[in-house]
Amino acid sequence: QGCRVLCGMAVSNAWNKMNIGKEGGIAAVVRAVIEHVGDRDLAEQGCRCICSLAYYWRNLPLISEQGGVRAAVAAIAGHVQDARVGECACAALLGIAGYPANRPTFLTDGGVSAVVAVMGAHQEHVGV
Repeated sequence: QGCRVLCGMAVSNAWNKMNIGKEGGIAAVVRAVIEHVGDRDLAEQGCRCICSLAYYWRNLPLISEQGGVRAAVAAIAGHVQDARVGECACAALLGIAGYPANRPTFLTDGGVSAVVAVMGAHQEHVGV
């Protein structure tokens, strides 16, 4: 439930996004997604949270440095057949890749391959 709490706090609130980043929330979310990659709900909520946190510009370098791309890629790899996880992970990756300094990490951590894989698995789903 921790990812859900942080995500709820971050939605539409830049102050909370900043504080979550400063207090280690990004690393906690990334760690949870990677360590519990088999949990579909956690993968979805963790990616939702990363996506929300990515819309505060000061969090963007932190998300990349702390493994946000790896977490979203792991969520896709663990749940490639789940469109909701795929949609949330792609949204997180979109936020991360939107910051030019994060693009090398996006490439080296498997972001492109993961997006292509989930798009292939869900060609009929417009959200993916």
